[in-house]
Amino acid sequence: MPRMSEPVRKRRVWIGFALLFALINPWYFPAGMTTPLILGVPLWAIIVLVASLALSVFITWVVMTQWHTDSDERYGTSEDHPNRDGEA
Repeated sequence: MPRMSEPVRKRRVWIGFALLFALINPWYFPAGMTTPLILGVPLWAIIVLVASLALSVFITWVVMTQWHTDSDERYGTSEDHPNRDGEA
């Protein structure tokens, strides 16, 4: 029987989510501070965009490498089954 693994039980996954969610919310800039512009975009907006991209990559990494179930063995892989159009 294959070993199952869920990311919810892994500390490093929770730490990664906490850090990335903290970066997505620009609360860490002091109120009233003049933010520098980079190519006409405020620094906080660039940080939020980069953190959002990093969160997307992190979620993909978690799903692809940290989440192991027995579904492939039980139901087969998607390559074994044709899609709705009948193509393999």
